[in-house]
Amino acid sequence: MISSVPLAGTLLFQINSGNQPLTEVGVAPSPPASRFGIPVLKAPGLYDTGIALVNPTSSPVTITITAKSSDGSTLATATFQLTPNEHMARFSGEMVAAVNGLGEFNGSFEFVASSPVSAVALKQTGYLLTSFPVTVIQ
Repeated sequence: MISSVPLAGTLLFQINSGNQPLTEVGVAPSPPASRFGIPVLKAPGLYDTGIALVNPTSSPVTITITAKSSDGSTLATATFQLTPNEHMARFSGEMVAAVNGLGEFNGSFEFVASSPVSAVALKQTGYLLTSFPVTVIQ
């Protein structure tokens, strides 16, 4: 499909058992941005933050992620590339491997992209889902 106007929508994520929803959460649209932050909470075996990114362009996009502690200090960075129109979803430690060695992590990820991308974030605690805001950084 091709649209001559920008499109946006709201996502509904569910975890089901058979045909019965155990939990669900709505996620608002996220405008494409080249620099943005997302809160990240991780405690091994208890909860983690999942982040989904999409490159809506016809060119590759390079993305650098900086993991920051709750006081704003830099802990680690990672860089990867999204091909044209590619989307990916990963938990925090899959995006920045150094986060796995920290045990509990309560901080944020700052994203800097070579072209605007869109993102959504969810914290998963067992069957409980919580949506996190994506904050555009000017």
